[in-house]
Amino acid sequence: MAPGSLLTIFQPAGENAAVLVVSASANLERHAAPAKVQTYPWCKLESEIVEELPSREEAMAMLNAELGPTDADELRAFYDSEWASRPSAAEAIKLGGWPAWIQAPESYAPLVAQIASNDDADMCFGDDGSIYVFARETDGFDVVLQYY
Repeated sequence: MAPGSLLTIFQPAGENAAVLVVSASANLERHAAPAKVQTYPWCKLESEIVEELPSREEAMAMLNAELGPTDADELRAFYDSEWASRPSAAEAIKLGGWPAWIQAPESYAPLVAQIASNDDADMCFGDDGSIYVFARETDGFDVVLQYY
């Protein structure tokens, strides 16, 4: 039997949308594709731990929240001298971490998964976009799609 998955993605044929099935069970299961949807080839992901920091916009919002009103020039100097030299979030398929936003940030909830368009899996969301899955404060997930 094929292994189960934490996240299964389906795309309805002819639509620029995706259907995500997130397993909430401790026992991961395979899900059959609904009728009339495009399926992507099964791809195995190799894991690695990566250090990364939030985007500039998220960093500035967090600093303002923690420090209160701050001088924009001081924040820019701090970002240029300290933050920019650190690893930023990558456009990749990943669990957790910081989202690598293509457009402006749309959520500050904890990132569960980010699925970037991937040529090896012949998977493209919009124009080379990414799907972001965030945990809600209560049960459930919110999904955001961004593309170029």
